[in-house]
Amino acid sequence: MTNQTRRTKYGLNWYFAIEPLVASKTSTHLMLCAEDIPGENCFLRVPGDIQDKIFAVGQTDYAGQAVGVIVAESQTIAMNAAKKVQINYSKVDPPVLSLSEVVDEKLDDRIIEFDSITPKRKKSDIKYKVNGRWELKAQYHFMMETLTCIVVPKETHLEVYSSTQHPASVQEAISKALGIPAHRVSITVRRLGGGYGAKLDRANHTSAVCALAAHLLHRPVRMVLNLETNMEWMGKRLPNLCDYEVGVNDSGGIQYLNADIYQDNGNAPSKFIAVHSLKHAGNGYDTSTHGYTMFGVLTNHAWNTFCRAPGSTEHISLMENIMEHIAVTTNKDPVSVRLANLPKESSLPKMIDDLLNSSQYYSRLEQVDDFNMKNRWKKRGLNMSTMTYPFYYRSNFHAHVSIFASDATVTISHGGVEMGQGINTKVLMLQAVQVA
Repeated sequence: MTNQTRRTKYGLNWYFAIEPLVASKTSTHLMLCAEDIPGENCFLRVPGDIQDKIFAVGQTDYAGQAVGVIVAESQTIAMNAAKKVQINYSKVDPPVLSLSEVVDEKLDDRIIEFDSITPKRKKSDIKYKVNGRWELKAQYHFMMETLTCIVVPKETHLEVYSSTQHPASVQEAISKALGIPAHRVSITVRRLGGGYGAKLDRANHTSAVCALAAHLLHRPVRMVLNLETNMEWMGKRLPNLCDYEVGVNDSGGIQYLNADIYQDNGNAPSKFIAVHSLKHAGNGYDTSTHGYTMFGVLTNHAWNTFCRAPGSTEHISLMENIMEHIAVTTNKDPVSVRLANLPKESSLPKMIDDLLNSSQYYSRLEQVDDFNMKNRWKKRGLNMSTMTYPFYYRSNFHAHVSIFASDATVTISHGGVEMGQGINTKVLMLQAVQVA
């Protein structure tokens, strides 16, 4: 992992100053703030030309927002100094921390409509109306390796070792923050100890700050966030809330569906994840009668970000929750409700039928019902859920193969990042087959 990179003799360590407590100067070199940034105070430009700041200026948007960085001889000294930084706050408004608060109290200045899907038709065979609210809270990424970076200044450039899933984005963030050309920023990613989407953009922040310290001090700088700061400051999977109304027929077939979906973006808008989420809203069902409106909500949390299978996890959960709600309201088997809402041309009904037969679903369901009738306190359950994932491939990075004339040995450079999928091993295996 990144922190296993060889330590340099004159290296420094740094740590974010985010705690409101007087800075110790023992073995502490300096504290860097926004005014020390030679370029842009921005590590990520959010669509809409909103900047996610490296350091807060004037006001803070959420608890844990970085106001500066302590640079010291060791990580322990830097962390202890950061805890003693005194921050004075004034005009502190009550924070807004939940989606339900924004929606129920109609805080319209915090709600942004991002996208919508209009139903193509509305059926009229309506026997039941189902109204409900579905909510999914935030989720931390739980990577084994926290955000980590090492920057070594060279004569002509900066060597950056970053735990990032997106080296090009880190290069751009450092280039703009320091006001130097991108070709003077060399990014190396050894391998990641887990990423799950957090290291797509959050690594920009730690890398930009680490590069700032190395650039100003002309010394190597190493940074490893502890788990507490990683969880407090980084952002998480976007919380979701949906208010829905569904009209269904006697068999549970949806005649119309109206859903208002709200995503907690944190302190800045996040339209990309909202638009991506709508691609998964139907989960393979007939969506011709479905209407969705997607809203982004601004709260006093850190900017929430990509988390494993962003958008799909949340909206598959939403759709399956609606199917279960319909089944309970109509007193139908949830499997029959799902089958009633699949398109006629879909291959899923045949797959589901094969699965039900091979798993002996209905005979086992009878056993479950019999057990539940005979046992007052212990209960069992059996369910079958579907999931569809619209596959698309966006990566188009190249690989470079060098064969050395002296002994025919081979070096390969590719545009992927090793984060547990074994891409380096697979590249070597492929090359071994090709040159055998």
